[in-house]
Amino acid sequence: MNKFCKHLVLGSGLVLMASCGGSSSNGHSNASDPALASEQTAIIKQVTDAVIVPTYKDLATKSLAMKAASDAFAAAPTQGNFTAARAAWTAARIPWEQSEAFLFGPVEQNSYDPKMDSWPLDHEKLTANIAINAATPVTIDSQDAGVKGFHAIEFIYWGYTQSKTNATQVTADEISYLKGLTDNHAHITTALANDWTTAAPNYANTLKTGGTGSMAYASTHDAVEELLNAMVGIASEVGRTKIAGPATSGDADSVESQFSYNSLADFQNNIKSVQNVYYGSLDGTTVATSSFSSFVAVRNANLDAKVKASISGTITAIGAIPEPFRNSINNPAAKPAVDAAIRACADLRLLLDTEVRAIVLP
Repeated sequence: MNKFCKHLVLGSGLVLMASCGGSSSNGHSNASDPALASEQTAIIKQVTDAVIVPTYKDLATKSLAMKAASDAFAAAPTQGNFTAARAAWTAARIPWEQSEAFLFGPVEQNSYDPKMDSWPLDHEKLTANIAINAATPVTIDSQDAGVKGFHAIEFIYWGYTQSKTNATQVTADEISYLKGLTDNHAHITTALANDWTTAAPNYANTLKTGGTGSMAYASTHDAVEELLNAMVGIASEVGRTKIAGPATSGDADSVESQFSYNSLADFQNNIKSVQNVYYGSLDGTTVATSSFSSFVAVRNANLDAKVKASISGTITAIGAIPEPFRNSINNPAAKPAVDAAIRACADLRLLLDTEVRAIVLP
C-alpha cells in the first residue's frame, strides 16, 4: 500500500494523508493523457460505488445483526439462540474478509482493523478480562486489541478447539462481556461505513476525485495504484502470512478464525475481495464495463483470462486444504494442498504486481 506523510483531519476523526511516495512522487499526473485518466476515473468510481461502499454497508448491517443475535442469546440463552448467534458471527465475517482488498483510508487511518480483527487472540488474557468485567465492568474500546473484536466473540461462542457445543457452556460472565464486545463491534463497523459515505468529506469522494481535487490522491494514477497495491497486498498476506506462517511454525494459535474452524472460508473470501475489485462487481461473475478486468482485456485478452483463472484457481486451491486448517498445518497428508495454496497466492500476487501493473499503470 501507499505510504503517506501529510495529515489532513476529516469528519468523524478521520485522518487523511496526502501521498508522499509511489506514483505521485514520480510525477504521474496523467495530465498529458486525458483519455487514460478518464478510463482510470471510471474504474475508480465503479469499484468505489459497486464494491467498496456496498461491502462496508453490508458489514455494518451484519455487525448490527450479530449484536442483535448476541442480545437475544443473552436475554434467552437457549440452544436455538446460541446457534443463531454463532451463525450471525459467521455471516459478519464474509463482508469483512471480502473488504481486505481495499484496506486503506479510514480502516487504516482510524485503526479499525486491529480494533475488530486482531489476531492471534490472547485467549488467556481474555479469560482474565471476563472475570474482571464480572466484578467491575470494563470499557471494551479501551482494552488491548488481543481481547476484543471478532476473535474474542468467536472464542466465547466456540471455545478452544471447538470445546463449546451447547448454550449451557457459555457462562453468565462471558455473556456479560459478550454484550460489550458486540456493542463495540457494531459501533466500529457503523463508523467505518459512515466514513466512506456520510462523513464530510467522505472517503468515497476522496478516492473518486483523484486528480481533480482529492486531498489524498494527486492523480487518477495514484488512486488506481492504491487499489492495485491493496489487491497485491492481500494476495501476499493470505499466502505468506495467513497460510505459510502457521504452516511453517506449526503454531495453531497463530491461525486466524481457528476456534470456529472458519479459517479457509476467511482466506477464500480474502481472494474473493481481489476478484470483486478486479471485476468491479460483487457477484463473482459479472465484469463491469469500467473495471480493471475490462481495461486489461482490451489491451491483452490473454492476460485478463490468466488473471481470472489465477483468482478462481487460488480460491479452489485454498478450499482443497482439509479443514480445520489449525490441524492441517501439522498434518503431513495435508502438506501438498497447503503448499499448492501458498503457490497459488504467490502466482496471483506476482501476476497482479507485474503484468497487470504494467498495463493499468503505464
